[in-house]
Amino acid sequence: MGFFRGSAISNIGLTLQDKLHDIDIQASNTNLALIGIAVVLIFRHLYLLILPKPIPGIPYNAQSARRLLGDVPAMTSHIAHTEGGTFITYIMEAMKTLNAPLIQVFIRPLSKPLLILADFPEAHDILVRRKDFDRSHTLGDLVQGLAPDHHIHLKTNAAWKAQRRLVQNLMTPSFLHNVAGPVIHQSVSRMIDLWRAKSSIANGRPWAAGDDINQMALDAVMAFAFGGKFEHSATRPALEVIGKLDAMTVKTLQRSAPDEPLVFPKGKVDEVLQSTLDLTETVGEVQGNPVPSLMWAYVTRKPKIRRAIQIKEAYINKELRDAAERFHKSPGGAIKSAADYMIEQEKELALKDGREPNYLSRVMVDEVGKFLSAI
Repeated sequence: MGFFRGSAISNIGLTLQDKLHDIDIQASNTNLALIGIAVVLIFRHLYLLILPKPIPGIPYNAQSARRLLGDVPAMTSHIAHTEGGTFITYIMEAMKTLNAPLIQVFIRPLSKPLLILADFPEAHDILVRRKDFDRSHTLGDLVQGLAPDHHIHLKTNAAWKAQRRLVQNLMTPSFLHNVAGPVIHQSVSRMIDLWRAKSSIANGRPWAAGDDINQMALDAVMAFAFGGKFEHSATRPALEVIGKLDAMTVKTLQRSAPDEPLVFPKGKVDEVLQSTLDLTETVGEVQGNPVPSLMWAYVTRKPKIRRAIQIKEAYINKELRDAAERFHKSPGGAIKSAADYMIEQEKELALKDGREPNYLSRVMVDEVGKFLSAI
């Protein structure tokens, strides 16, 4: 009997252990289930938190508002499947689809929507008359890799006003008439000479003039920045090539059908101007990118762009040095370029601040360089 009772007690003990073990397993499973539910709820909360937050009352793409990346997938698809597709063409298409002059797009995760206004009178009023709007950082993002110390990155505070004095009068009527006007006229006249030469060869046949106008604009901006004696020109090589065409080449060109556009040989753009064009194109690569700083880090490490930046820095520094030498040789002399004006302004600002002028500072290079990136 004692043996039986001992065995029974032992069995009861084992049974209790099994039940306790089952309870522990059930409790563990319950805890795991609760943890799983909590994780799902947390992730759902984070997902909803990261989703774009539309501003009430302003039209937007409803599908983009339900994506973590907002409009980025739609924009990427548009650029990939549209000839000549860019961020701007995507915005234009979105405005047509939403049929509104003011829309919002979601380009950067965890950021506020980007508002796009396509109403000229309202935009002009905001830019010229309203004081409750400041410059958007997205403008500075477009040239961050080209002009990191330009005043476009600053809010309209005291620092902005101080730096803005370097270029504040470059768009006044007097400067445009006395300095910009003559060098622009010079560039246009050179293009007209090119067109006269082409017209003589074409003998009534058409030809594409778009590239000629772009080259003229490049020459005009360079002359505005550095003066009419700037040694590099985009139009001059094209004019020289046309002037050197022999009779056989001219006859070959004229064999095309009367309504078929002639394709003239192009002059070689030197490395200084080509570097400017290459750097200008990088703005298009960055425009609309959700993380422009990372994009600039990638773009500026390309060997071609790295070389273009070196060339740009070298010729801008050379032109600023030349302008400074002219100023010191003839203080108060005639200003013939934006560089001349900036050198004079830097001297005056340095005297006012009680410091030595720095004609080759990063700010000076970026202020004059910004003119070139706008080509």
